[in-house]
Amino acid sequence: MRKLLLTGLATLFEIARYECLQSTRDRIKKILISGSLLAAAASAPAKADIIHGTLTVFGSAYIEGSGPSQTVEFLPGQTLPTMATGDFMTLGAAPGFGWQNMGTDLLVSRIGQGSDLLCGSSCFFTATNGISGLSLNILNINSGGTMDANLLDLTGTAIINMTGFSPTLGFWWLDVFPIDHPLAPTGWWQTFGIAAIGSPPVPVPAPLTGAGLPGLLLASAAFLGWWRRRSLARFSVGTRR
Repeated sequence: MRKLLLTGLATLFEIARYECLQSTRDRIKKILISGSLLAAAASAPAKADIIHGTLTVFGSAYIEGSGPSQTVEFLPGQTLPTMATGDFMTLGAAPGFGWQNMGTDLLVSRIGQGSDLLCGSSCFFTATNGISGLSLNILNINSGGTMDANLLDLTGTAIINMTGFSPTLGFWWLDVFPIDHPLAPTGWWQTFGIAAIGSPPVPVPAPLTGAGLPGLLLASAAFLGWWRRRSLARFSVGTRR
């Protein structure tokens, strides 16, 4: 009888130990699964906001020729502090710039094509303050620009990429003209501007197409013309020759 009782107690002990181990394993398993889910959620990239604001750069460049054969050479440096609004203000007043094929005679018709910048063959402009960076990839150059011996005036659309933000559709404009002023030792003045306008289409077409887009382009082009004229009038540093 005593032997039978001991055997029964041993069996009960083993059953209890097994149940305890199973319960512990289940708890550990649940903890590991929960931890994995939390880690996956934490590592999943959050959807970044698009860029808002405008950026105007007063650089250094000069043009040669006119019409289809016109060339432009972009030089390093800037003549006035950068003007920025919205998210572009994170770049500061004096970021470092990079231009497509800087220091060479670039055919104006090739702007946004065959770029030597690391941000891609369509990359026209880069800027960085050492922490945040920006790049602009040309989508198209609008027709109706001016390409004569004393004025290069272009507008177009582009994709703007900036640290911490989603790629953003934007308009850009470029003006280069001769000027006699101490701030322009080369005798030329360059203004380049960007205005962020919204989320780009997915996938991004080149050139842009789509229902209702012509009206958007016309309205936005009118806005850009007004904004550019206002900036040039406000920050004029001389008169054109």
